[in-house]
Amino acid sequence: MLPFLWVEDALQYLVAVALMLVAGAVLMHTVADLFNKHRTFAETIPNVINSVLFVVIVIELFGTVISHFRSGQFQLRPFLIIGIISGVRHILTVGAQSTFGGKPEQVADNREFAHSMIEFGVNVGIVIGLVIALVLVSRYRADQMP
Repeated sequence: MLPFLWVEDALQYLVAVALMLVAGAVLMHTVADLFNKHRTFAETIPNVINSVLFVVIVIELFGTVISHFRSGQFQLRPFLIIGIISGVRHILTVGAQSTFGGKPEQVADNREFAHSMIEFGVNVGIVIGLVIALVLVSRYRADQMP
């Protein structure tokens, strides 16, 4: 059984290294994209916001993997936080795209605007639900502490 535990640990270390490589690559690409002269400011800013928040999510996943190494237990709170960050990322992306995308009278398709608003509302609902879950988990843990 011991060799299988070693293989599991090795794979988890590889996952942790892969997460850091992905975060680094996305961050470098984002910085390069920020100075790309072929894109307009309105195209660049939503992409930069989206990419930076993606890096935050990957770093949180990395922290969760490291936490698993230390405690050997499944942690719920980091996944709730990752979900909240992901929902906020989508909210900010939709908001930035609608802000920098042009004036409402220039929108050729009202269905696209309606789709964006539905997406915005769903993400707000998800974030609210995850925040409530995080509060409940935090209170439950506080009650369990001696």
